[in-house]
Amino acid sequence: MISTVAQQHGPPSATALVAVRDLRPGDVLVAGDVRATAVPDNLAPPDQITVNDIVGRHVTGLVQDGEIIGRHRLLDSRLPAVLTGQSDARLVPVRPADDALAAFVRTGDLVDLLTQDAQVLARNAVVAVTPDADRAPPTESGTVLVAMEESDAHRVAAAGLRDPITFVLH
Repeated sequence: MISTVAQQHGPPSATALVAVRDLRPGDVLVAGDVRATAVPDNLAPPDQITVNDIVGRHVTGLVQDGEIIGRHRLLDSRLPAVLTGQSDARLVPVRPADDALAAFVRTGDLVDLLTQDAQVLARNAVVAVTPDADRAPPTESGTVLVAMEESDAHRVAAAGLRDPITFVLH
């Protein structure tokens, strides 16, 4: 529980939103999914958010009951920049060449993206959102949302219209 961690790191001096239940990737948040909790400054996310900021937003990955929720856990227009550290970053839906790959990549993984003929489209892209394997039939290809710089994003998006993309995991 987060209060145990807070007691070990010092007295609470900041407030953070904490999940009150397990949340799955893609879940749409409602106000009742979180509670404001006092935490030490070093545990508060640098991108403070309010309950109003999260309502109607999608969770990008698994969030466990009691976990602090920061902006980096929510799908929005700022997510690519937060994940990559680049202000011009974009989020691109990518269909992996290997249907099974989507089950192996996780939010936050670094990947290089290549065409099937080994042309490098993007290096050090960050996986933002992965498909929920429990919601799709195992034979169905899962699209992965990947954050990358703008010039790479356009190249990856265009290539993805023609062919699936190969992922190289770091």
